Amino acid sequence: MTFFAPFCIPFMVGAAVMFVVLLWKWGSWLCRLPRADKKRILFGLPTRRTLAAVWEVISESLLHRRIFKVNPLLGYMHMSLAFGWFLLIAVGWIETIAYLGFRYVPLQGHVFFKYFATGLEHKPVFDFLMDLLLLFVLSGVALAWGKRVYSRAMGMRRTTRHVLGDRVALSALWFVFPVRLIAESTTCALYGGGGFLTGSVGAWMAEPRKRGMVGLFRMPRNFLRGVAVLAVYAYLYRDSPDFPAALRTPLDRKGGFVRSFSGRSMLALRYLHRSLSVAERAGNQ
Repeated sequence: MTFFAPFCIPFMVGAAVMFVVLLWKWGSWLCRLPRADKKRILFGLPTRRTLAAVWEVISESLLHRRIFKVNPLLGYMHMSLAFGWFLLIAVGWIETIAYLGFRYVPLQGHVFFKYFATGLEHKPVFDFLMDLLLLFVLSGVALAWGKRVYSRAMGMRRTTRHVLGDRVALSALWFVFPVRLIAESTTCALYGGGGFLTGSVGAWMAEPRKRGMVGLFRMPRNFLRGVAVLAVYAYLYRDSPDFPAALRTPLDRKGGFVRSFSGRSMLALRYLHRSLSVAERAGNQ
């Protein structure tokens, strides 16, 4: 069994960058410490306070105990994201061992195990546990989306204003689990298996009326090629008014009046399914 696919490359690169940055930061912090503090770290661990420190890390970083005391709903949101994600990793690791034993499996093999293990016999216990944990995390994601839209429902007067980097990180956190649900459900639709969540969504996607949805994932190259061609034509012909006015004037659902589309959008749709001649390309440049 090979644990590699092209979609794993961004994950592998991101994981490598993360580990390098962490090692560099932790190493730089240790190097800047005075020599006496380095000796305390080297000869002072473990102590009687080590277990208390470990429990504090678990209670505050994973369970968010103090937030629970102030706002239980907000505490559940944070706990479901942190502790639920941790359990997904831990149970997924145990699942890999249950299927393959104590053999070496790369990091992407554990994370995308459902994709690589389609030929193995399904274990209903792990299907149920992984779906339950995924639903647990998705409930926290739903609460996070709700807090961003209407913070007072979560007992907050206003939400935190994040910088651009924080917004990118939050967006990745909020969308990675819905995307995981879609990906695992698609695998279940194509190969069977799955628990009460991914199996049900996969069965829905595999219905005859939803075959086109599954076929979209069967042909990722064609789909991505179509999106890429659409984007290229939208850029190349962004200033060319070529479509008739009747096609550029659909009704606006909100106001009830006619609103024009930009020539960029309509030209992209027009030229998406036919190739341009040399004269056409030269005339529009």
